Amino acid sequence: AAFIRLQETARAERKLAILMPDYPSAPGRTGYAVGLDVPSSVLAMLHDLRGQGYDVEGIPETPRELLGMLETGEHGLALQDYMAFSNELPTAAIVAIEAAWGKVEDETGLREAPPSVLPDISPSRGEIALSLPVSPISNVAGEGGASK
Repeated sequence: AAFIRLQETARAERKLAILMPDYPSAPGRTGYAVGLDVPSSVLAMLHDLRGQGYDVEGIPETPRELLGMLETGEHGLALQDYMAFSNELPTAAIVAIEAAWGKVEDETGLREAPPSVLPDISPSRGEIALSLPVSPISNVAGEGGASK
């Protein structure tokens, strides 16, 4: 049902996240992947998505500008938008997400975001306790996958 709703949603109204790798304790390695130019690839994706009808605003002109924007936090998601999105999740998913990342009410870093596409840096590895599932969504699905 969710895939059908997504297919029927206008591209300009869809919400996408593009996560770039980050390496803790390794300054200058944001967006780094061996043999790949991740920042340039993200910029190309943003331009392609805009060309396909997604509501993409404020595309930086250079990869260095993109990294600067991400590292200084000039992006984010409005609290009311996050709350509306999270209200559509199953209770078990919300419980798992809050167990791994904390309650959204305690987060001070939520800001306004571009309407459709949000490039961001992935959370640092190792921030989740080992007793918690790596992916709250895979745990909620029951068998290690979200394909149900």
